[in-house]
Amino acid sequence: MESYYVRRTCPSCGSSSYLRNDSVEPKFDASVNYDLAKEKFIGFSEENIFFTYVRCECGFLYAKNYFSLEELINLYGSMPDNVHSGDYESERRTKIHYLNFINRHIPSGAKIIEIGADNGAFAEEIMNQRSDVEFTFVEPNLDMHKILKKYSKNKIYTDLSDIPKVSYNAYDFVIGVHVFDHIVNISEVIKNIFNLLNNNGKLFGVVHDESSILASILGKRWPAFCLQHPQLYNHRSLNNFLSKNDFKQVFIQPTKNFFPFFYLLGHAARVILKKKNDLKGGWQIPLNLGNFCFLYEKD
Repeated sequence: MESYYVRRTCPSCGSSSYLRNDSVEPKFDASVNYDLAKEKFIGFSEENIFFTYVRCECGFLYAKNYFSLEELINLYGSMPDNVHSGDYESERRTKIHYLNFINRHIPSGAKIIEIGADNGAFAEEIMNQRSDVEFTFVEPNLDMHKILKKYSKNKIYTDLSDIPKVSYNAYDFVIGVHVFDHIVNISEVIKNIFNLLNNNGKLFGVVHDESSILASILGKRWPAFCLQHPQLYNHRSLNNFLSKNDFKQVFIQPTKNFFPFFYLLGHAARVILKKKNDLKGGWQIPLNLGNFCFLYEKD
């Protein structure tokens, strides 16, 4: 296998065995065409190209072949911000929706790490309601660091492992919105998060649900089957994974995303009529896209 790929075992249990009749195979397998995979990495490709997903005997769904960590750093280093609809009001409404799940769980004066902080939209909403909190950001895209400096005077890191060990047991909260299905060395990262959190520390995340109705209907055409996701979760596999890493569940809840009406209309026209358009604006419509959020506490 080329150096820009790695062969993986199950991130949850470490096994290399998997269920042969429960794989998700793309039309174009990214592991056999690096140039095409690199070209299509930014954004969700409509050409059904991703790495084959296999299901471990423990139930965890992951890509057994994937980009190496070094290659991922290069690919993520120049990505634009993560606002798919191009509508920042939709992004704001979605982030407020997430905040409503955790606001009462954030202690006064909390020290928070946000992994994959992107353009700081979630941190901004949290600070609008909780001005006493303090953020430390982890963001691989250097272009975002200038924006993130508006929200924190602390050093901004490109990787969680760069945070010094003297900070172990120092944080109250770790946040990762659509992050934990992107991290190829997820077992190592979860262990690091455990060390950074204090005894009452909590981990909050939002991920795609590979067992959702939408995923079942769309099959391999489900957008979350993509180049950016080395693994995908369902409620049970996530709980098993985090429990093995000494976290206990506070809640798992379905989430919604907000989109402007005319963006949805335009997207439907593109899918049904195969016509591209630039429709924007309109009422904010909440949709359940088969994602869920979770809150876990250090056990």
